Amino acid sequence: MALLSPAAATHHAVYAQFVTRWAFLNFASGPGLPLVFLLYSTFTYGNTRVLEATDPRDYAFALLGLATDSGQLGLCPDYSQSETLVFIALARALIQHGYLIVLSWCRTKGRRNSLPSWVPDLAQKIYRPLQWVERVSGTDLVSPQPRFAASLGLQAKNESEPLYSTSKSTLQLYGAFFDTIQSSGASFSELYDRTSYGPRRVARACIRLLKEIKLLQEEHEESDERIEMPSQAEALWRTSVADTEMTQSWDKARKAGRFGQLHQSLYRGNLLYRVILKEDILREHFTMMDLVNIGRRPFISSKCHLGLGPEQLGPGDSIVVFCGADMPYIMRGRRNASLILIGDAYVDSIMDGEFPGTSPLVERFNID
Repeated sequence: MALLSPAAATHHAVYAQFVTRWAFLNFASGPGLPLVFLLYSTFTYGNTRVLEATDPRDYAFALLGLATDSGQLGLCPDYSQSETLVFIALARALIQHGYLIVLSWCRTKGRRNSLPSWVPDLAQKIYRPLQWVERVSGTDLVSPQPRFAASLGLQAKNESEPLYSTSKSTLQLYGAFFDTIQSSGASFSELYDRTSYGPRRVARACIRLLKEIKLLQEEHEESDERIEMPSQAEALWRTSVADTEMTQSWDKARKAGRFGQLHQSLYRGNLLYRVILKEDILREHFTMMDLVNIGRRPFISSKCHLGLGPEQLGPGDSIVVFCGADMPYIMRGRRNASLILIGDAYVDSIMDGEFPGTSPLVERFNID
């Protein structure tokens, strides 16, 4: 979605509240809504907060009465607990029930030091994660979209051990180290022209981002660590939208191959300086780029894998795949000590279980 003028932003905020209210009323007549879906819809559904609270604890407590699984999660309002303890308990309960997708709601930017890095700060604006939480029609179940499976086949050595555990403010997860970030490009927000609005502004930012990704590729063409990868053109257009497209029914799905030929032309530079807004396929792609890249920047790993991650990432950060998680995550710190979660990431060519197929070392990570 393009950045809007102040007047348009006000209209967009009102529209977002009506859409969210419609979603709650529509789904409330069914089997009910799990807490993870309510949290996602409230705090990450678009770029505008639709609920406000004087007491930050109510960002969590207000939804417990609506959720069908609050009892199973062992959660109930307790105003004797501090805001920090309430948010920790909420994240712990969801993770211990297998909802690792909440890790994708964590960002270091703007968060308070009192919260561990693995706990979403519900009092802050949460940028749209790479995966949406969709409700399975006719049930109280949810399904992340699009379907990624970065940890497919990745298992702990002792399968009887729990994959997730917490001790006070530390989260312990089993997973495998994949690679480190070699270098990164400009963030999407840094590429925007702040003096104008509208489609041309979005198009300029998208073209600049494509150039940033292409530059990362070119800087590492002669790397000794280069492994056999898909064509650079395919990697470029996949990474620019995290291999995602929006279907006609507004579902978020993995990108189809119909963009391949166009983006090979983009990679060669044939279309970068033409009037491109009349190209329907390219306009759709730019719209998806605008949705996916808010709060993100491109990077390339030491093994020459392109990716998208939080704009706070930097060279030397680790790429880790946790057991049971759909997405890789960017971590900071020494592997034999406690790590800090920076955020979720798209890493080209490892999103469908390719990495676990190499039989990596599975170890336990401590996350503060």
